[in-house]
Amino acid sequence: IVTFDDNMDDTDDFLDEYKAWIDSRPHLSDDLKEGLWAFTSKEIPNKSKILGALPKQHDWKTVNAELENKTGGESASRHFVNEIGYHTPEWLRENGHCQDHLKPGRSTIAQAGRGAFAARSLPKGTVVGYSPLI
Repeated sequence: IVTFDDNMDDTDDFLDEYKAWIDSRPHLSDDLKEGLWAFTSKEIPNKSKILGALPKQHDWKTVNAELENKTGGESASRHFVNEIGYHTPEWLRENGHCQDHLKPGRSTIAQAGRGAFAARSLPKGTVVGYSPLI
């Protein structure tokens, strides 16, 4: 499942509603809240782009804190996605390759669909991409 930027707004709406539901039940223990979050974010089999964008790598306490700390137009789901994609230059030098010269898009070739495209002009001989991608 590929999650697009538009899906993040729907994921934020889901997270806000989920938080409101949890907050409306003050009798729930912290362990039960964590269990419900683990089940919701990891165990429900889905093909939903909304549920697919949930921050599965975090416990409910962390997600709830981010939801409480967001201000105005901030997006909790985008915060967590950006967190996953961030690595220090030192980490990249040791472990990976930066691919910021690529961007997703729709091909102008009929029937070709979506793919990766150059985000800027690249010199001849530039390695376009590395595999596998995480």
